[in-house]
Amino acid sequence: MHTSVFIWICSIHKFKLGDEMGDNFVSIEDQEHYAMMKGMRFKSEEDGFIFYNRYAKEKGFSVRKNNARRDAMSKDVIQRQYTCSREGHRRDIYMENSYEVAFLRSHRRISYAQKANLMELKGVGLRQHQVMDVMERHRGGFETTGFVSKDMYNFFVRQKKKQIVGGDVDRVIKYMQARQKDDMEFFYEYETDEAGRLKRLFWADPQSRIDYDAFGDVVVFDSTYRVNKYNLPFIPFVGVNHHGSTIIFACAIVADEKIATYEWVLKRFLDCMCQKHPKGLITDSDNSMRRAIATVMPNSEHRLCTWHIEQNMARHLRPKMISDFRVLVHATYSAEEFEEKWVEFKLKRKVAEDNQWLGRMYNLRKKWAAAYTKGMYFLGMKSNQRSESLNSKLHRHLDRKMSLVLLVEHYEHCLSRMRHREAELDSKASQSVPFTANDASLIEKDAARIFTPSVFKKLKMDIIKSKDCEVIDCIDEENIIKYIICMKGKIDKITILTCSYVESSLKNMSCTCKKMECESLPCQHMFTIMDYLNLQAIPDVCVVPRWTVKAKIAFPSDRYGEVYTWSDQMERYRRMRAIGSEVLLKCSMSEEYTLKVMEMFEKLDLETNAIEGDEFDVTLCGHVVAQSLRSDIASVQKVHDPMEVVPKGAPTKRLRGFLEKGNRRCGYCRVRGHTVRSCAIYLRKVAVDV
Repeated sequence: MHTSVFIWICSIHKFKLGDEMGDNFVSIEDQEHYAMMKGMRFKSEEDGFIFYNRYAKEKGFSVRKNNARRDAMSKDVIQRQYTCSREGHRRDIYMENSYEVAFLRSHRRISYAQKANLMELKGVGLRQHQVMDVMERHRGGFETTGFVSKDMYNFFVRQKKKQIVGGDVDRVIKYMQARQKDDMEFFYEYETDEAGRLKRLFWADPQSRIDYDAFGDVVVFDSTYRVNKYNLPFIPFVGVNHHGSTIIFACAIVADEKIATYEWVLKRFLDCMCQKHPKGLITDSDNSMRRAIATVMPNSEHRLCTWHIEQNMARHLRPKMISDFRVLVHATYSAEEFEEKWVEFKLKRKVAEDNQWLGRMYNLRKKWAAAYTKGMYFLGMKSNQRSESLNSKLHRHLDRKMSLVLLVEHYEHCLSRMRHREAELDSKASQSVPFTANDASLIEKDAARIFTPSVFKKLKMDIIKSKDCEVIDCIDEENIIKYIICMKGKIDKITILTCSYVESSLKNMSCTCKKMECESLPCQHMFTIMDYLNLQAIPDVCVVPRWTVKAKIAFPSDRYGEVYTWSDQMERYRRMRAIGSEVLLKCSMSEEYTLKVMEMFEKLDLETNAIEGDEFDVTLCGHVVAQSLRSDIASVQKVHDPMEVVPKGAPTKRLRGFLEKGNRRCGYCRVRGHTVRSCAIYLRKVAVDV
């Protein structure tokens, strides 16, 4: 059984091992060790613990803090007792194998360098078990890692609490204030309620504003995602860049979903974007959002997301009605044909006049039926799946228990990664041209040179289709020529393409298929006419800059993709680590250099021991906290955290579509919770018939 070892704080505030020696040492070696230790002095209690803990590890046991005495006046610790972690049970915890000691509590410790690595790995979205796997691999095994999974989980919990000390929302507001101080183009605004709690927050960084200027013709957004512990709607404003990839223009967090709230968000969006209104908007069918758009952006074309309509179809319509209604959604009827088909649908399916959902959908038909939305400018998009795609990416990092500090950190990491990908695609597009066959037309080769590779891939399909079309007639009407086009051998279905000229110069091309008006891309019929006229290049009237390689030539994408600034210490640490890893790998090839490096590190370790551990706290709390604590940030009235809210019609996570849910409806009795195979009513009917 181990004897307790005491450490006192002396009058000169130095520690010393006690003189008492128990009578339970089991060997002469133990007594010699004790004789060596009892006269030693230490600068701090921590130094004494480290020394004793190292001794315990060599002997195969763990230590713990026991009793302590404090000065009556200063409350400083003047006596500390450390004991075996299981005092009186040495035989039970004696370790035959040294690797088992790694599991003992006092020998498990996460170093500051490991903490920094843990925060970096967690920040890029790795799950905690994956982070642990990486740390074990770096150290060469679990026994040399220095801690176990439970220690890491506890560390992350403590860090989450540290990040919001002083206020979660207040940290975010001060962080954005710091961003704006560094770059006046960073835009943010917020509002609080009477109690000083956050009510609305909107922000956009400079790169997002530049992106909107180039690609803000169509904006997609919805508020069906909840990724924070307050259950506040997270609203990203999303668009499409020249590579056809998702791009983010701005973000908002709101405490409610009222009309006034959406109006405030939309007005801040326009203020941020210099009052440039988008041509098209795609949203879910939320009534408050729709009315706010009609007030703030009356000239923007607005359509409802077909994905949400599909989900509502399954909720409100019988299975046999769904296919008919889907035709009404997607078929390109004329307005008159749609009205006729709607009446036929109601008569065929015996739709009751009091069907509220169908009545509401009919009133909104101009915002979802292809008969009314054809020709409108939405870049070919019919749903807010761009926003849903972004939400799915964020969901890898975010959860409903997350603070706003972490929400902003992970959102910016996702944004950084998207921009890096865009810069990579820009670089590839500027340095190479997509492959075209040797016998490809000059028009196809010109398209490969002008448009980005992803867009050219789509256009190439239209170029191929154009070869199946032919011009069957041509009508010349003074500066306007109309070409009658049809598929070869199918003259019953024609398309009319109109070319307008000014002084023999082509000024406009328009087609009845409306692809150019809807997507800003030339259609297959235009390529047919280019070939018919033996043009050597694509006319300028068929090239919209937003899809070209030079769409952002004035403001290239951030090739590094970083949207945030780390603390000075973390920047220095990263620079040294980048250089150090290369040097260490080279030195490891030689025993001589290895010993030299180890000697240098041991010397530096002794010299830097005086650095207080508190210096690392800001760095470990992430870049949002680090920036929010800058001394050059003017103090503002504290913004308090919001109360947890229950938004209308939305769960804690993304609003799941009806088809995603497992609660099925019986095909016979229409009651949810069972199928026709287990329906009691149906089974009784079958039994009677038999």
